[in-house]
Amino acid sequence: MAFERKSKTANHVNIFFIKIALGSPRITFELNSLGYKISRITVAKYMRELGLRSKLSKTFKVTTNSKHNY
Repeated sequence: MAFERKSKTANHVNIFFIKIALGSPRITFELNSLGYKISRITVAKYMRELGLRSKLSKTFKVTTNSKHNY
């Protein structure tokens, strides 16, 4: 029974991750709003087991130096 619940929850984590590459806090919020009682640590553990990592946006880096002498 516990294995079935774990695989079902891990499947939901995977579905949320595929839709939008969310991190464990946001996936936890989404699952809690659907009625699942699960902690962020457990979601992070499932994500680690499934090999899922959230996509972080890169910060903007200025590459042009307009204060040169030429």
